[in-house]
Amino acid sequence: DNEDMANLQNLVKGFATIDNLALVNVEGTGMAGVPGTSSAIFSAVKDVGANVIMISQASSEHSVCFAVPETEVKAVAEALQSRFRQALDNGRLSQVAIIPNCSILAAVGQ
Repeated sequence: DNEDMANLQNLVKGFATIDNLALVNVEGTGMAGVPGTSSAIFSAVKDVGANVIMISQASSEHSVCFAVPETEVKAVAEALQSRFRQALDNGRLSQVAIIPNCSILAAVGQ
């Protein structure tokens, strides 16, 4: 109704976007409860000098998803495939998936 719309207009002042990103999703049942997995992921990302824009981890700890600039995703994917080759081969990790052509959209408020 009109009151809800007025309240929304008072809360949201605009939108911000970051374009030209790729999502990287590292997933596998063998990640859950294993200390150091996230550290190893982001150490590999750091080693190639990539900038992580956003991070999301499932509550089940079966996946870690993060956004990097499109220009850096190839190096990131190769570094992760190399770092986790054994875990991928033995099934502890199921995949390192890349989703290209992404953007982040954020509502900006007070």
